Amino acid sequence: MNSKFFSHYLTGKGEMDLPEATIYNTGTTEWMAFESWPPSNTENRQLYFHSDSRLSFEKPARNEGYDEYISDPKKPVPYHLWIFITVMKTIFRRPPTRCSTILNFHHTLM
Repeated sequence: MNSKFFSHYLTGKGEMDLPEATIYNTGTTEWMAFESWPPSNTENRQLYFHSDSRLSFEKPARNEGYDEYISDPKKPVPYHLWIFITVMKTIFRRPPTRCSTILNFHHTLM
């Protein structure tokens, strides 16, 4: 996929015959290709953030509370941390929680 993209856009060679979307499903550990995005057989549902670091399809109560973090432009999240997070999500199927500049939410079905 990457070689087709870079060959077409950087060198002007090759066909750009990639599907509309190619995703990696960490649950089944396989690549999936879709000719349209979002796929036609999907159902749109709203996910809500809850103050206990939980995601839910249920709307939170008005007085549930909130989560917060301080974003300091002078101390950005290092790029290599994003690589670490991606690898950890793939291996453990959940994000690491050791970084104070990132809010993590989870859902029981994820």
